[in-house]
Amino acid sequence: MSRKVVIIYPPNNTELFSISPPLGALYLTSYLREKNVNVEFFDFNIIKYWIKKAHQIVDEEPQIIALSSNVANFSNTIYLAKIIKELNSDLKIVVGGPYPSCIPEKYLNYEYIDFVCIGEGESTLYELINKGSQVNGLMRKKKGSIHFTGKRELIQDLDKIPFPALDLVNIKKYNYIFQRKKPLSNIITSRGCPYNCTFCFHGVHGYRWRARSPKNVVDEMKWQVNELGVKEMCVWDDNFTFNGKRVEKICDLLKQEKLDFIWQCPNGLRVDKVTKKVLKNMKNAGCYSIVLAPETGDPYIIKKIQKGFSLEETEQVFQWCKELDFFTPIYIMIGFPFENLNHIQNTLNFLKKVKPDIISIHKFYPFPNTPIYEEYNLKSYENEGYQTAKIEKDFQKIYANTYLTFYLNPKNLINITSKMGLKYLLNSSYKYLSRNFKEIIKRKIRVSL
Repeated sequence: MSRKVVIIYPPNNTELFSISPPLGALYLTSYLREKNVNVEFFDFNIIKYWIKKAHQIVDEEPQIIALSSNVANFSNTIYLAKIIKELNSDLKIVVGGPYPSCIPEKYLNYEYIDFVCIGEGESTLYELINKGSQVNGLMRKKKGSIHFTGKRELIQDLDKIPFPALDLVNIKKYNYIFQRKKPLSNIITSRGCPYNCTFCFHGVHGYRWRARSPKNVVDEMKWQVNELGVKEMCVWDDNFTFNGKRVEKICDLLKQEKLDFIWQCPNGLRVDKVTKKVLKNMKNAGCYSIVLAPETGDPYIIKKIQKGFSLEETEQVFQWCKELDFFTPIYIMIGFPFENLNHIQNTLNFLKKVKPDIISIHKFYPFPNTPIYEEYNLKSYENEGYQTAKIEKDFQKIYANTYLTFYLNPKNLINITSKMGLKYLLNSSYKYLSRNFKEIIKRKIRVSL
């Protein structure tokens, strides 16, 4: 048997309130396994003594080690690569994922990194293993400079990719901040996004929306439920409802299968790509929670970031969700370089108007090589990550007050309890508040001094 390939998801830089199966790395693993590659996968987020495990992996002298990286685990990716190279300088390390695809040169500036996989990595990693570093889709070091081997075409038929290798991880160790049942798992049913939000990076899955067939999607759901014991699933598509007829077919098949699980859409649905009929079908097929993510409640900002839909459309979908009794959080971002306090006040007024079940306010993180990043000459903070992205002092105060006002309101807590149950409210609140409120209260005190 050939020397094995090891795929690792490095641990996040900071403790997160949710730990999800890393589907990108698990897809790489299943793809290689189907090609008869001797491959192992380790998620270091659920391995307590991960440095010790890294030593054990290196001792077995694999052919190559692939690290799946993003903003949240950037510094630990570099640190892990350093550990590996210090133990065995001959081991080749390839890094892939959204952030490496965005700024490959930054990764390759570290001597520990040999290659960066650009874009979708299944075919590229397989060919790297079998044909060497001249294959398309790689950024690599060559004679003291950084060389791009050429563009790798996107995978067009997603049904040909095997299901992610969720059987190789302990599914019981994963969780999401708001969930009703466990164990919980993830699924992605499509790739690509044809929209032009100025803060988004399209360098991994591209602008063309590609979808798995309804049968393929439901077959994976059935596998996860029947073989892995999954009781709840998060659909993490960027554009799950892009094709309403496809969604309805998925829902019809789910109702036929009568699978014992529930599901949610925590990544946000586009309000211009959903109808009340589609929502009703989703509800009848076991979906109980839908996130809406307008990012703002200000009409100027929503046009400036090019979301491509209106606040009026968002308000309409919120109304439908209430009528159908969905649990409906909202995602908001603050801290855009062109945003002022009046814009934020409009957003707060919008939140009061639509009355979401949960508010989740994210501080704007400037992702390199995006239109907004280039236009305003912004900087990113990889070592700190999304959780501590920098915003102005006045914005910090609003951020703190909004959270405190919402989550200390008895009416809101009663609503959350009625829809999610007391057990998961307490569990989720502990995780969420322990991470956020310590920072919020500290900043509230500081800005009031």
